[in-house]
Amino acid sequence: MDTLAYPPSFIPTFFDVVAASAKDEPLVQLENVVEFIGDDPDTHRQVFALSRDLIEATLPELREAMTKGDHPAVCRIAHRARGSLGMLGVPHLQQMTMEIEYNRDELGLAHWRQRCQQLCEMLENLRKELSGYLAA
Repeated sequence: MDTLAYPPSFIPTFFDVVAASAKDEPLVQLENVVEFIGDDPDTHRQVFALSRDLIEATLPELREAMTKGDHPAVCRIAHRARGSLGMLGVPHLQQMTMEIEYNRDELGLAHWRQRCQQLCEMLENLRKELSGYLAA
């Protein structure tokens, strides 16, 4: 995999890093999954199915909260996603959900909303990836 290089004045956002690496790497890092839940394929399938179902239930709820501008609901959903999906070993999920939950004022409203949209995109991509694992 190529190393990402940025000029010193450019600080990449989560989206920049994910867009650059998404071409080569899956979101789910199987070595992290093994570390969290072991190496039993049946357990992986169960966790992947539960996680996919959670994402399918969470995405409409997150989109609705974003549309309504319901900051507390978005924060609760980000918190729940971080806790429930953490065992999948998705490297940037923790960072993104923590930014959404705790750094709205520091990010500014426009950037915070962008992070929320990026979380929706990440969850959708993660749902597709989990569906692929389950279909294999």
